[in-house]
Amino acid sequence: MSNPKTLTIPYSRHFLEWLDQQQLSLGLTTYQTNRLCLIGIQPDGQIYTPVWEFDRPMALHATSDRLYLATRYQIWRLENVLEAGQLLQDKCDRLYVPRVAHTTGDLDIHAIAIDPNQNLIFANTEYSCLATLHPQHSFTPLWKPEFISKLAPEDRCHLNGIATVNGIPRYVTAISQSDVASGWRHQRRDGGIVIDIHTNQIIAQGLSMPHSPRWHQNQLWLLNSGTGELGYIDNNQFIPVTFCPGYGRGLIFIGNYAIVGLSKPRDYHFCGLLLEEKLQQKQAAPRCGIVIIDITSGDIIEWLDMDTEASEIYDVAILPQVRCPMALGFKTGNISKLITIGQPINLTPSQTSPNSNPETLLFRGINWQNSQLTPAIALTSNLSKQPIIDPPQATFSPPSSPPKNTTYQQHFEQGQALKKQGQLAGAETCFKKAILANPNYIPAHNNLGTLLQQQQRYNEAIICYQNTLKLNPNLPETLANLCSIYLLQDQLQPAEAGLKRALEMNPQCVPALYNLGLLYKQQAKLEAAIKLFQAAASHQPNYTEAYFQLAQIWEFQSQFTLAKLAYQRVQQLNPNYPAISHHIEFVKLQLCDWENYDQFINNIIQSGAILAPFQLNALPIPPELSQKVAQKKAASISQAISQNPLKFNYQKTDKLRLGYISPEFYSHAVGRLIKDIFKQHNRGEFEVFSYHLLSAHDEVTDQIIQGGDEFRHLDSLSAPEAAQQINNDGIQILIDLAGYTGYNKPEILAYQPAPIQASFLGYPNTMGAEFIQYLITDNWVVPDSLSPFYTEEIIYLPHQFICSQMDIDDQPLNRSDFGLPETGFVFACFNRHYKISPDLFQVWMQLLQEVEGSVLWLSLAVEETLSHLRQTAKAAGVDPQRLIFAPKIPHNQYLARMELADLGLDTWNYNGGSTTIAALYGGLPVLTKPGVTNASRMGASICASAGVTEMICNSAVDYQEKALHWATNPQELQQLRQRIKGRDSPLFDVPQFVKNFETALQQIWHR
Repeated sequence: MSNPKTLTIPYSRHFLEWLDQQQLSLGLTTYQTNRLCLIGIQPDGQIYTPVWEFDRPMALHATSDRLYLATRYQIWRLENVLEAGQLLQDKCDRLYVPRVAHTTGDLDIHAIAIDPNQNLIFANTEYSCLATLHPQHSFTPLWKPEFISKLAPEDRCHLNGIATVNGIPRYVTAISQSDVASGWRHQRRDGGIVIDIHTNQIIAQGLSMPHSPRWHQNQLWLLNSGTGELGYIDNNQFIPVTFCPGYGRGLIFIGNYAIVGLSKPRDYHFCGLLLEEKLQQKQAAPRCGIVIIDITSGDIIEWLDMDTEASEIYDVAILPQVRCPMALGFKTGNISKLITIGQPINLTPSQTSPNSNPETLLFRGINWQNSQLTPAIALTSNLSKQPIIDPPQATFSPPSSPPKNTTYQQHFEQGQALKKQGQLAGAETCFKKAILANPNYIPAHNNLGTLLQQQQRYNEAIICYQNTLKLNPNLPETLANLCSIYLLQDQLQPAEAGLKRALEMNPQCVPALYNLGLLYKQQAKLEAAIKLFQAAASHQPNYTEAYFQLAQIWEFQSQFTLAKLAYQRVQQLNPNYPAISHHIEFVKLQLCDWENYDQFINNIIQSGAILAPFQLNALPIPPELSQKVAQKKAASISQAISQNPLKFNYQKTDKLRLGYISPEFYSHAVGRLIKDIFKQHNRGEFEVFSYHLLSAHDEVTDQIIQGGDEFRHLDSLSAPEAAQQINNDGIQILIDLAGYTGYNKPEILAYQPAPIQASFLGYPNTMGAEFIQYLITDNWVVPDSLSPFYTEEIIYLPHQFICSQMDIDDQPLNRSDFGLPETGFVFACFNRHYKISPDLFQVWMQLLQEVEGSVLWLSLAVEETLSHLRQTAKAAGVDPQRLIFAPKIPHNQYLARMELADLGLDTWNYNGGSTTIAALYGGLPVLTKPGVTNASRMGASICASAGVTEMICNSAVDYQEKALHWATNPQELQQLRQRIKGRDSPLFDVPQFVKNFETALQQIWHR
């Protein structure tokens, strides 16, 4: 093979060293001399600059094994024909051969991009649009600026550049907004624009001949060529970083470096630009070549001059992992003599399809009929599901042995069959054999990853997905699978970044939509999560998991009708979905639909309680069953973290270092109750750290911060990272305030970051966990008879509950403002509706019948809940109008409103906690009846702490009788209310509570 022509050109002192360090070669085009030039390093360390002639080469797009080149009237695809490790002439590690050309006609193609589905997108400058290839015609238009009134070969705005974001075209540059033939030529100095093609919005203007937009490091960079500057767009403004001594055209990035092509301004098109003035001011001549810029400093660190060979550079490209490239042109004899042989392809009838046409595989079109993207642009398609098999072997002489057969495909197909049969071990072996036979075979890597992920072998699956993405980084489904594992491992930042990138590649990627929804749900970004789950369900209507997650969120948001509908949709799609009937029945409790109440309770008990531990607190089930469910939950958490265990050393400090951990350090029930205890701790003996699991921050958060020694947000940390932070802080007793509720992260405690960990206040039951050693409570909540159903060692306080100072609105309120009778007796219960049981509601209805003119005041709920309550009241012989519903109002007004009621009625199975305390704080006495569970005994503890033990009832009969007594003895009730308003009981004595609490903590520590 004859040697190509090479160039003799000057370059900076460390230019070749930089290429070697970055492990890349460069390609550039110059249409002035009709050349494609490659720049690499020979084995002897010398520069290698082979060139080949093409007719007016312009846009260049490169990967390590493929070049796309736009010429005067064609787009060429050049393929590397060398195998990995093979050298041509003991020197070149790549040989790019022109294999396929698409004849477009003269479209003046200024930029080329390849989207994730291998569609070729180009800037059709002559027709002022973005376009793709068509198998019959010159091009298919994809998008044009809104100001372009028609497609015409008039180069109206000189649309010249494409910036892709994760492979998807997103931004374009144009010299002007002109809508007349060659109108851009008169607006070169300041008419340039950047357009977001997804929104059709102009995001920057006033530019001077902008070129080569590129998205890099989360910024949109470009060359403002008319001023000679490289810079980026920020808040719709161009921010210059570096002045380049020439007309910039062609830009590519690697890491913190930008490679810029420079040209000498030519003829009148470049006259009158600011670039000319700047060069004169700097007493510099324009240059032709390339410069390498450190974008962190703006310095030009290396350069290569082409002045002796050309006056213009059109485009530059990076050839990653290529050291010494070579290509073939048409004006040498080499191209006629080079013959390479690909592996045979068995085209059986079942494999042939319109999409197996070689031209369709090489140049895929856009499927507009199936596109669901925005009207601005449609850039994704799935015209071929089969992998493209590239010719793996180049032969320069008769082969010494016959070509290899496609054994890797046979192994892969066998693995697929075994996987379908459930023979996972055999499938795994076949996939690994396929990879061994062909390490570049993407389907084998990807399917092995999914197989391992299904078996919860997550670390192995991660490696498979990463290997897949190394071969092709533009596979959104693979990226979504990888990120789903990151999500399981609580690596939220890489999970979010990867899922967003997958959706930029394919906005309809259902796994990415679903997993990003899960992530946002975990971060309490519920509205964003809802939109993602809805999108996933719209693209895949039978996606049960998406509907289930929607149901979970709507249930959390008290949108119970929506939650029920979503759960029912899950049941329709999959009647065997785990515990789905129980979820539906529990939502019916939220709606006060008690039609199958007794049967539901029996099913829960008989099935071993499939619901979450927190949900069971509302149900009258045996305490031993609650303990069993909690232990199962704790075991699953411990098992989950066992794959990545952490080992901690525990520090000794002069003072006892306490840590409080909760997702409720803001204006939430727990946060309001405990906000004052932090500042009351004895600083001579204790240091106080608080760990917030959510990003929520308000005045309560500020009070907790001011009251403690250290306050840390853990919401952005994974469970192991959070545990490490707590251990690094030297916490000796870690106090969990949330248990198995909402946004708590018991996984953090499962790592045992502190030597002693205790549960307190926020969760009304056992955790069933070895990683929680103590429960701090009182005898009212956990009497001796219930202690066997707790895995924790019980530490008793005189009183478990405490109430910090709260603001009460001082504006006068009237009953009429809330639809209450001016003179009738008002029974009130503001507990959540799922805590109301049918037997309790019947007692309430009997009270309304016995107390003439009385009403029952409840919290406002969704209409379906109100309807069920009214229907049940009517069935009990009570006018539904006697049920009054209170809307949600600000907390200080909520406390003030308590005074409008006469008597609070507690729920039985799950007492009010903060709700009962709020009622007492507002001067409203509450009647309660303890049961046999923690959740059913909180009311008794609160009433005892408030000094009103007479409000604790021994039975349902006692409850009804006492309610009737208070309702018919107004003077006695008024005396009780005055006593409560004094707030001189232990419930409101924060300093004494903290002293008692510290005594308990010292007791724990010295054990």
